[in-house]
Amino acid sequence: MNGIISFTLKNRLLMATTVLAAAFLGLWCLFNLPVDSFPDVSNVQVQIITELGSMPAEEVEPLVTFPIENGLNGLPNISLVRSNSSFGLSVVTAIFDDNTDIYWARQIVQQRLNQIELPEGTPTPQLGPVISTFSNVFNYYLESDKLNLTELRTLQDWVIARQLRAVPGVGNVVSYGGFVKQYQVIFSPHTLKSYGLTLKDLLNALASNNSNAGGNFIEQSGEEIIVRGIGRIQSVSDIADIVLKSVHGTPVKVGNVAEVTIGAAFRRGSASMNGNGEVVTGMVFTRKGVNSKEVVERVRQRIAELNKELPPGVKILTLYDQSSLVDKTIETVKEILFFSGALVVIVLAAILLDIRCALIVAVIIPLSLLFSFILMKVTGLSANLMTLGAVDFGVIVDAGVVMVENIYRRLALAWETEGNKPPDTLGLVLAAAQEVGRPIVFAISIIISVYLPLFTLIGIEGRMFKPLALTFIYALLGALLVSLMVIPVLCLWSMKNKVSEKRNAAMDSARKFCASMLEQSLNAPIKTVAISMIALAISLCFIPFLGSEFMPTLDEGSILLRTRLSPSISHTESHRIATAVENIIKRYPEVDIVATRIGRAPMGTDLKGVECADVYIGLKPRSWTTAMSKEALINKMAKDLDGVPGLVYSFSQPIADMVDDLVAGIRADLGIKIFGEDLSLLDQLASAVEKAVAKVPGAVDMQREHILGLPQLIIKLKRDVIARYGLNVEDVQEVIETAIAGKVVTEIIEDTKRFGLLVRLPKAYRETPEAIQSLLVDTPDGGHVPLKHIADIRMLPGIFTINRENGQRRIAVLANVRGRDLGSFVEEAQAAVKKQVTIPTGYRIQWAGQFENEERAMARLSIVVPIVLILIFVFLFASFNSVKNALLVMLNVPFAMIGGILALLISHQPLSVPAVIGFIAVFGVAVQNGVILVSHIMSLQRQEIPLVQAVEEGVAVRMRPVLMTALVAIVGLLPKILSTGTGAEIQRPLATVVLGGLVSATALTLIVLPTVFVLVNSSRRSGPSASSK
Repeated sequence: MNGIISFTLKNRLLMATTVLAAAFLGLWCLFNLPVDSFPDVSNVQVQIITELGSMPAEEVEPLVTFPIENGLNGLPNISLVRSNSSFGLSVVTAIFDDNTDIYWARQIVQQRLNQIELPEGTPTPQLGPVISTFSNVFNYYLESDKLNLTELRTLQDWVIARQLRAVPGVGNVVSYGGFVKQYQVIFSPHTLKSYGLTLKDLLNALASNNSNAGGNFIEQSGEEIIVRGIGRIQSVSDIADIVLKSVHGTPVKVGNVAEVTIGAAFRRGSASMNGNGEVVTGMVFTRKGVNSKEVVERVRQRIAELNKELPPGVKILTLYDQSSLVDKTIETVKEILFFSGALVVIVLAAILLDIRCALIVAVIIPLSLLFSFILMKVTGLSANLMTLGAVDFGVIVDAGVVMVENIYRRLALAWETEGNKPPDTLGLVLAAAQEVGRPIVFAISIIISVYLPLFTLIGIEGRMFKPLALTFIYALLGALLVSLMVIPVLCLWSMKNKVSEKRNAAMDSARKFCASMLEQSLNAPIKTVAISMIALAISLCFIPFLGSEFMPTLDEGSILLRTRLSPSISHTESHRIATAVENIIKRYPEVDIVATRIGRAPMGTDLKGVECADVYIGLKPRSWTTAMSKEALINKMAKDLDGVPGLVYSFSQPIADMVDDLVAGIRADLGIKIFGEDLSLLDQLASAVEKAVAKVPGAVDMQREHILGLPQLIIKLKRDVIARYGLNVEDVQEVIETAIAGKVVTEIIEDTKRFGLLVRLPKAYRETPEAIQSLLVDTPDGGHVPLKHIADIRMLPGIFTINRENGQRRIAVLANVRGRDLGSFVEEAQAAVKKQVTIPTGYRIQWAGQFENEERAMARLSIVVPIVLILIFVFLFASFNSVKNALLVMLNVPFAMIGGILALLISHQPLSVPAVIGFIAVFGVAVQNGVILVSHIMSLQRQEIPLVQAVEEGVAVRMRPVLMTALVAIVGLLPKILSTGTGAEIQRPLATVVLGGLVSATALTLIVLPTVFVLVNSSRRSGPSASSK
């Protein structure tokens, strides 16, 4: 250490050049760092999506979902498999360990899928897009006074979405709303029968009359001429002119037996906005790991270009732009960093009464930040609220404060001792720097060491706080290097002239007060220790009253309303209710825009049915009249929504909703999962749990997942009857599928666009159970038999959806918590469920959602905190080579806890993961002050100074650097606590704990710690005591 300081002081020009080069490199890294609002907390997951047309959930699970689930078993690094089987859809999600490369995971999943045998005719399972919790970065809608909804949807699917997918960084573009264009052949069964034709004849004719052929080429006049046979369908008239048969030389065409038209394809999703009806929208998703802010900027540029290229009257307008949240959070970070830095410089100047010293210390701030930017770039971290907000300038400059204060004090003392004779400035600076160099290194090492165990965190808390810990460690390393290598050089250059300490009245008063309190404490050491222990015990008693939660909610500035209706509701009725909800919400003057997405889009991220809707509510800037806060506004909206019959709803935010869904598969603060095999019993248990939890104060937005209650028209074939008619099951099922659902027999290509050609019956033949019973089935002998003669047709309740986790079926009861902390709510809810609900053998309950994250994080932190304490002790022992003094300095840990607990209590903040990490951080900072004080006292003892005198002199000399380090840390934290900007609520618990802990630890460091030092080292006391003096 001494060698490093000596080398830098002797090679000052080289050091200055190195620092400038590093600064320029740091600036380059800063401007090239990816920017986000928050760290990506999504897990590594691969979705396997299989679109199954009209297959019911009862068949989707055993035929598709289960084989895929079973096939994924045994894959390396896989930690969880969950699935959803619903009408026409199977979604299996494979979740891998956090350190798994997402593209490697997709590769091995695809390899395993290629080995899985699914039933014949099953569509090929597709891998979902590579997205993260912040992937939904930009939503837009189309506006036109000339094109209809089908034309707009075609424009969106085949022009706009394709152009946006080509933007670097975009992972997917999902379309909602409007109607997908489809060519349709609506055939009349009686007309078909009158011509002696069957349904198979129609299907075969359509499928075999839509192709081109290549005839290679011919040579003519020395040239090659390509030969092409053009036979693809190009229009409605082409379809109508397809010949089915010929009767006495007269062709019977498709147009003779069917109506050929352009219609809308079957859909399971739609969109509307502001209560004005259907609208075509698009959702832009970024790939996992890209710079979302840059991607959004490129998307905006491409949309601006597209607006110039689109047909007249068509505009692309912004619906949701996540980059505004990024801008707001980065603005909050800038504000906090600016005010923190300014306050730190002001406090230093006020204490030292020397602007040179304050500016020299302040050099640490930009240089340590630039150093951390370099390492952030190297390790792939993004600039976001957690990484940039992790840097506490008050703690960062501590090492510099100690270094500058000691050099300044030694130079002033030398000038005072030697009169007008200039001292050896280089020698004094070197000696002063080397005197505190070792304690500084140990103090910084201790602070770094307390952050190292955070890397053992897993799950969402690990993905959130590991970047915070890394950035803070980078900044501390930079501060350490600057303190040892740059600050001594700057002191040497700027303090060549006479240096004299100016009297600081405030510091003199503080020194006198501290000396007085210390004297009283030394005279009654047992009393002092007893009072300290009582204060600690009282503060610990307050912990149960704090409450607990996983993480403060980040205010995204907008609201996401999730609605759910009866599982049997039609798309039309769901759309009508969604419009009614929009009209209710739009009445609030605080609301800027209301946009609804119903159901799902093909291969999109939302995989819900038409009974579910997500309502995005964009809010105006905070000049509100209806409510003074967002929570109050939500409560008023909830009361209005209670008047909508059959509507079950919950409130969230766009990003928070995606985090809950991707990470936990539960879109709520709390998810109570019940596992078992019997779906009816699961539904009964969920109902009982819902009733029990709904009575707990704080429960809002209560609902349970629908798994039963979907009406089904069951057509059960009579095998003996169809055998008498010479029919096979496949023959009858083809009639049912084609006539009712419709069957896409081929594709019609228009330039690069592709549209399906659907064959189905008119509505009159398929709208009612009676009409379906009368459907005619062609027999091999040319006859026709009604469907009701060969099948039992009954209306029965069926399964709506089946959810599974790791091979077990499950249902979930969902709840949000408002007005109280999550931890105490769950504790009360668990007691209510245990008392009121009996769980049968073979069934179990799991409390998930945010509570599961909190429980896992707190369990891991209960191991991390002791590890931190052990690491602190190891470093202290290495510094002092004394178990007794190492344990003595560790008294600052409980001293810091007193202030941290009281700060949370006074500010009405619950104990959360950021708060616990705040305790871990303050342990290191508090111990740092103890190291500064005790190391100097031990140094005085080595000079044969009596124990009490050494303690008193040590406190007198080190009081100023201890107070300075504490004060600059405190004022550096004030902007984080007082800021009201977007994202400040995430930093507030951590900053509050550190501030409170520093206040108590500093006071007790200067009074209690020296007293205990005298007590435990009394056997080594020599010379007169303070009292005898």
